[in-house]
Amino acid sequence: MARIKQFFARSARGSTVIEVIIAMVLITVVLGVALMIINNVTRSSLSYQKLRAEGMLRTTASDIIQPETGVKTLKIDDITVREEIKALSDNEALFTLSLSAYDVNGKLLAQLSQIRIVGNE
Repeated sequence: MARIKQFFARSARGSTVIEVIIAMVLITVVLGVALMIINNVTRSSLSYQKLRAEGMLRTTASDIIQPETGVKTLKIDDITVREEIKALSDNEALFTLSLSAYDVNGKLLAQLSQIRIVGNE
C-alpha cells in the first residue's frame, strides 16, 4: 500500500505556466473562430439583409431632391437598388417614387413607394 501511495505522489504533478498559457491561447483561438462564424451567419441572415435594405431605401429616397423620370439601377455593397420615377397624371409637380432592393441572387428584400410633390422654385 505504501508503494502505491508513493507511486501516485511522484506521478501527480501540476501544470506548468507554459501549459496553462498554451491552453488559454487554444481556447481563445477556438472562441475567436466561433465568433467569426456566428457573425457571418447573422450578417447573411435574411432579416439582417432586409433591415439593411430598408434603411438603404429610406436613405436613397431622402437623397432624391429633384426627381427625374425614368428607371435607374444603383449598386450599394451587395444590394442592388432599382429606382423608378414616374410623373403622376398630368400634374408636373406630382411624381411617384418606387424603390426596390434586391440581394445578390436577385431576391426582393424591400420596397418603398412614395408620392412626391416638387415645388416650382
